[in-house]
Amino acid sequence: MKDTRASIHWWYLRITSILLIPITIWFLYILSNYAATNKTDTIIQAIQNITLQYPLICLIVTIIMLYHTKMGMEEIIEDYVHTQKTKLLSLIFLNILTIRIITDTFIYLYI
Repeated sequence: MKDTRASIHWWYLRITSILLIPITIWFLYILSNYAATNKTDTIIQAIQNITLQYPLICLIVTIIMLYHTKMGMEEIIEDYVHTQKTKLLSLIFLNILTIRIITDTFIYLYI
């Protein structure tokens, strides 16, 4: 059972990695086009304007990135943290942090 879970975890990491490649290229393309037309804006202003223009895409990107990061951190915690209590607390904190970031992103984009 643990081998199946590890295999699924491995595949999810690979799938999200592959999904992040075109998303990153798209974001850099949009950012470069925006920077070419609005030379006076700072990078923070450019990113804020892009998130206002494409809120759904930015939410999806954030979820995929956070899911990929969360899975990578879970793998690191499971492999390198040896005490069960510390491992459990680290995984709980990671889940809380992930949920918090997703909700904050949703609030920023839609409220």
